[in-house]
Amino acid sequence: MGDKLRKVYIILAAVTGLIGLIVILIVGGTLLRVDRSSDLPQSAKDTMYRASVLTGTEETLPVWQREIEQGHLSVADYVENQFTAHPYLLSGKDDSAFASDLACVAYNDAFQTDKINGMLEGGSRRYVIEKILSEVDLSYMPVNGFSDPVGTQCGEVEIKSPLENEEGYAFGIRKIEGNMQVKGNEMRTDFFVDQSLRPGQIHVPQTSGQVDFTMEWDTLGEIPGNHDVVILLRTSDGRGNVLTGGKVNIPDFKAIENDSVVPSSIRLGDQEAWYSLDAKDRDAYVNLVEASSDVAVTLYDRYGDTIGKNDLPDSDFETLRAKKQETDPDKTAEGNDGTADNAFFVRVRRSENAAPSVAEISYVLVSSKEVGKTDETGYLAIVSEEGVVPTPRPTGAVSDAEKERIVSCRDEGGNTVEMTRASITFLPLNAYLTELSFLDEKKEPLPIYPEFDMNTFDYSLVGDSFSSVGLEYTAVEGYAAKILMTNASNMLSPGAVGDTVAIQQGENKLSVQVSSLDGTSRTYTLHLLNGQDSGGFRKNTLSKFPASYADGLWLLHSLHPNYRFEAYQTGLTFDEVLDNEDHVDRSLISSSYNPEWVKPGSPVYDGKSWKAARREVVAYFLDPRNFLTPDGVFQFEKLSFDETAHTPEGISAMVKNSFMDEADPDYVSILLKAGKESGVSPYFLTSRILQEMGRNGESKLCHGTLSGYEGYFNFYNIGSTPNPSVKDGALINGAKYAKYGSKPEEKKITPDEEALLLPWTTPEKAICGGALWIAKSYIEIGQNTLYFQKFDILDNEDGMYKHQYAQNIAMA
Repeated sequence: MGDKLRKVYIILAAVTGLIGLIVILIVGGTLLRVDRSSDLPQSAKDTMYRASVLTGTEETLPVWQREIEQGHLSVADYVENQFTAHPYLLSGKDDSAFASDLACVAYNDAFQTDKINGMLEGGSRRYVIEKILSEVDLSYMPVNGFSDPVGTQCGEVEIKSPLENEEGYAFGIRKIEGNMQVKGNEMRTDFFVDQSLRPGQIHVPQTSGQVDFTMEWDTLGEIPGNHDVVILLRTSDGRGNVLTGGKVNIPDFKAIENDSVVPSSIRLGDQEAWYSLDAKDRDAYVNLVEASSDVAVTLYDRYGDTIGKNDLPDSDFETLRAKKQETDPDKTAEGNDGTADNAFFVRVRRSENAAPSVAEISYVLVSSKEVGKTDETGYLAIVSEEGVVPTPRPTGAVSDAEKERIVSCRDEGGNTVEMTRASITFLPLNAYLTELSFLDEKKEPLPIYPEFDMNTFDYSLVGDSFSSVGLEYTAVEGYAAKILMTNASNMLSPGAVGDTVAIQQGENKLSVQVSSLDGTSRTYTLHLLNGQDSGGFRKNTLSKFPASYADGLWLLHSLHPNYRFEAYQTGLTFDEVLDNEDHVDRSLISSSYNPEWVKPGSPVYDGKSWKAARREVVAYFLDPRNFLTPDGVFQFEKLSFDETAHTPEGISAMVKNSFMDEADPDYVSILLKAGKESGVSPYFLTSRILQEMGRNGESKLCHGTLSGYEGYFNFYNIGSTPNPSVKDGALINGAKYAKYGSKPEEKKITPDEEALLLPWTTPEKAICGGALWIAKSYIEIGQNTLYFQKFDILDNEDGMYKHQYAQNIAMA
């Protein structure tokens, strides 16, 4: 019994030992295989070498071999990587060439391609690589198994938009659009800039069939200059399509901000300058002002595509405008470290009429809707919303509250400045025209009155045979402006250069409405009379004037139907009057006001700057037809007193914010009294004092403070004849008149002069007495308009041309 048990134990021990020995051998063999670091057969090395030669990656081959030897990858993984990497795909090889390359790698025979080509029909390159190499050697199988036999496949691709914009530049987020035949949605785009990889995005709305696509490349951060760019579309089947590419130019941008004032230039030798603006949550406004030569400007969106171009001829300013750009809320939510959602780009270039590149062109960029300017601050970006800003020439009354309203601005230094509206000169940039022509049936410009000026909004024309009128215009904002043209009897319709509008018999009111980006609008109006008007104005009034007066008078009648016009026949020729007014010192102009208006060689007749005006300047101011405008016609207004029209409130409005805006003395009451007693319009008296003394009372004669003549006043400069040989000669002569009358050398006031309240020792005496002098000296003898007071063309008791109120040619 014991011997049997002993045999059993011996057998069990032997079996157990044998099993243990087998386990030790297996474990040991396994450990030996894991620790082995160089066990690739030569055939595998040769396969990998052929793949590296074909793809130009021999230098990295040792690294890949170590990865395979350590079991991290397989030979198929390596070959697949090389044949689907961008260096190989950028070579643009089709399936036939690829099959030859794979046959060379797998079989060392580039012509053994039949099977490969068969598998590539509708199949994935990745899968074909994996299967072919696995069949060559099972150890070559991919570590992570086989890929999709088909994968995402892309057929024919058509590019509809190039990489660069229409001018050959690439900036912002460049969008390349096209369509392709596709199956699946596993694809990506790679952008290669000078052979360096950049990330790209592709957007495909569906996953099969003929689909449109958009690819995007954000150029932010790229170095300015010329670059070689290639776009590669990669799909999960291991194929790649080189879609487009070539040389592109990325400009060098200078960043500007909203509400900034930036002096800049096109540098000497350069043809252009570039700027970028992140408009944040606003519309984009960029104004280029005070250009030293002619420039053209272009605005682009965040994709580098043109929004609009402007090139105003012979202008020292240009404008660019654009609405806030719409963004994809999903993309915005994800965050954006690249080009801003509302980014704009600006190009400033020399226009055809500009100075050559050997000269710098300087200018100031102001990135706000409205631009202001003062002598103290220079240009200002207007920060506050101002609506329709004042025009350089007021088109209507402006309240004091509006004048004193505070405007928030930003200056060149980036400082916030607050100023009154009245202290700022607003530039005419929004809802203005720089050119406007009305055309006849032959497309020839009609002679409208007055000549076009961007700050003049009403024009007129009288004729008899109009059937239609055409339109030509240029808006300050160019592409950003909208134009509507209408006749009063027609509906508004979009206006374009060359458009025509039908003209009816009688009165026609042609309006050209200019609307800015934000809807701000102004209207230019042509009051056209075709034949007779319904009210009989042409028959009863215009017929009494020369035909050349008709356009101006019709304009005034259209704007102010209650105005009454009377023709005065002088019996003189224009040239005869001009010869007499263009005589020595009868017509003077300040050389500081406009040096070009001064007659060459003229001496100084008064003060430091008053010289004889050129003959053509005298002719302009002498011709009434030049002043048949809403603000020029008042020189022809009769100046007699009218109790129903002349009120204290009216005088108060005129003296507001002037040196006469005082309670002691009470200038308003004094002026009304002077008007009643003299029979002269107090409005005329007020305006004459403000003109002669200056709105702030700059003349010493209105304060009675002239040295040697303290306490004597002369508000109208009566007797202030020039004396160039004596300092302040005109002022001294005016003070002498206030003290002694018309013959100061006799130092005696005559009874007639006492009736004029001389000597003028108080403001009231000077204002009321001066009004009596004006009435006696001018109005009572027929010089009852400003025009007749300036130009004495009435043959009264002292003859003509001698009894003229002032030598200032622009007085009236």
